[in-house]
Amino acid sequence: MISRRRFLKRSGEAGMAITTARAGLGAMLVEAVNSAAEEPGSYLSEKRAQRSFEIRCDAARSAANGRNPIPTTNGDEDRYPDKRASFAKSLPHNELGEVEPRAYSDWLSILASGDSERFEQLPRDPMAVAKLNNPQATYAFDLVGVDSHATRLPPPPAFASASMAVEMAELYWQALTADVPFRDYETSERIAAAVTDLNAFSHPLRSQTPRKLTAQALFRGETAGDIIGPYISQFLWLDVPYGIKIFDQRYRFPSRNQQFLTNFNEWLACQRGAEPASKLQFDSQRRYICSNGNWPNMCTRTSVFRTESL
Repeated sequence: MISRRRFLKRSGEAGMAITTARAGLGAMLVEAVNSAAEEPGSYLSEKRAQRSFEIRCDAARSAANGRNPIPTTNGDEDRYPDKRASFAKSLPHNELGEVEPRAYSDWLSILASGDSERFEQLPRDPMAVAKLNNPQATYAFDLVGVDSHATRLPPPPAFASASMAVEMAELYWQALTADVPFRDYETSERIAAAVTDLNAFSHPLRSQTPRKLTAQALFRGETAGDIIGPYISQFLWLDVPYGIKIFDQRYRFPSRNQQFLTNFNEWLACQRGAEPASKLQFDSQRRYICSNGNWPNMCTRTSVFRTESL
């Protein structure tokens, strides 16, 4: 920590050093400072702004000259005329849960147009109350980092593939084991059943994990570090200091043994964007994260059954 008095003293000494150094870089700095004081436009600020502009242009050219990967899909949208494997929530659906072809075609046309006014004409099911989350975000440009359209993610598994089947099985098991505490994974019969079932599939759950699943590795990520240590980061158990306030990491979680979208009518209503028939109930007591069912941003019991692939 430096006191105000020491700071002013050092500033004065630095000013004297610059004044006496009239050769080389010292003279250039003094001239620049004097010019900045004399000219209203501030010479140094203008020069820095110009240099900042040049650096950004160089970075943009470098990014543009790099390989811009072509977006890829799994082919499902073209594979199924009824669009059974494509996102169509809140659009009109028939009684079989199939999206109306004309509505889906209009939706694609609106997306391709980029016209914000046309989004007000988005076809919606008469039962729809839910709204899509910012569908126009794709047209935004981020001035920091690589453009979003210059990045690439591998396409999801095809709807009728073995890879999709085992991933869906994992999601169902996540829902069925949502309330099992992580500390009980090694002894839980339900977790053991999940491990046995997923290992029995002909297709591996993750190509990056060739060995068999275990209770310790169940529901983890795909990178090597994801299976090291406890399931929950220990940072999620610690208080978070924020200025003069301390935040603890206990949350209000959904009550246990709640089920949603477990029958066809509830699923169909969800596809149409209707108001849910059942409301999520929360415990009154706040708790630390202890199971898959009470992650703050991923409530398994609701998100799994709302998966579009169902």
